[in-house]
Amino acid sequence: MGLLKPAWMYDKSFVSSEKDRKAFEKAIKYVESVTDVKKLIEVIENAPSWDVRTAAVDQIEDQSLLSQLAVKGSDHGIRITALKKLNDQSVISSIATTDSDESVREVAVNMLSDQKILAHIVKNDQNVNVRLAAADNISNQTLIVDILKSEKDFRVKSVLNKKRLEWANSETDQAVLSSIAKNNRETPDVQRVIIEKMTDQDALLYVADNYKSTADSFNFNCRRMQAAEKVTDQNLVQSVYADVIMDPACYTLREKAFEKLFDNCLLGAIAKNYSEGSVHGHTRFLDEINVRSRAIQSINDKSLLEKIINDASLTYTLDTHDTSDPDMVYKTGDSKVVDLRKIAQERLKEL
Repeated sequence: MGLLKPAWMYDKSFVSSEKDRKAFEKAIKYVESVTDVKKLIEVIENAPSWDVRTAAVDQIEDQSLLSQLAVKGSDHGIRITALKKLNDQSVISSIATTDSDESVREVAVNMLSDQKILAHIVKNDQNVNVRLAAADNISNQTLIVDILKSEKDFRVKSVLNKKRLEWANSETDQAVLSSIAKNNRETPDVQRVIIEKMTDQDALLYVADNYKSTADSFNFNCRRMQAAEKVTDQNLVQSVYADVIMDPACYTLREKAFEKLFDNCLLGAIAKNYSEGSVHGHTRFLDEINVRSRAIQSINDKSLLEKIINDASLTYTLDTHDTSDPDMVYKTGDSKVVDLRKIAQERLKEL
């Protein structure tokens, strides 16, 4: 008659019957009662069941032994269970940066506190899940900004940008906000929050004057407008509103900019020079004359309006097949003419 197997030798991969359930519970209960380290090691090395082996690891408190199991354990479950019980940041750091198993590295990363090592992992690990875990654990804003300078993966950037937005929402130091705003390296959402919280007039004026980009003119002009509207002396930011109006990409901001623009010289320049640039065709032409007309209707300087009335360059002949009929279009013989001077005449009568 054979010897009875120890309770911890339960060898089913899953519980399929009431008998199996009782045997499994008996095995786990036995392991949880063991305090002898040698016996626990025996269970870890020989128990057929993954659950029983990890339960034995969970009973160990010796940090040196746990370190060995975390690094050299015979299976994934043993290693991760041991790793989660470690306190030594140097061991955790070593596993996070050098282990060949990405799932083990990811667990270690979530236990790390060293910000510089986390930043190193974000920049250098080959597995995106490990990098995302590291990004999610970084709180040092200087390191986050540094990573974002060169980060290409949109998932990692999304995590870090969210952290920048959280920081912006919580920051109250005006000097810090102004300094960050002047660096102009944030996403539009972060820029918006920072400018919203700024009160320093010089810093706001700097942003209004200097936030410029040909690659993303709409978002940059949104922020310029936001800063300009907070400047107390609106005479100082009139050119900002004119820039926004003159940029075809910012057509959704145009009416708001017109409401803020009162500089007659700038309005005159828009009336004379506004162009839709690379946009072609009929829509381009209508947009151009509508913007120029809007500028003329905002002018309050009679002498400037008189100059416009005498400017023949503000008269355009339309294609004979053109079917548009805006207010400033009238017929002359077989031709249709757009004469912006008529708008200036009407405006002059109002003044």
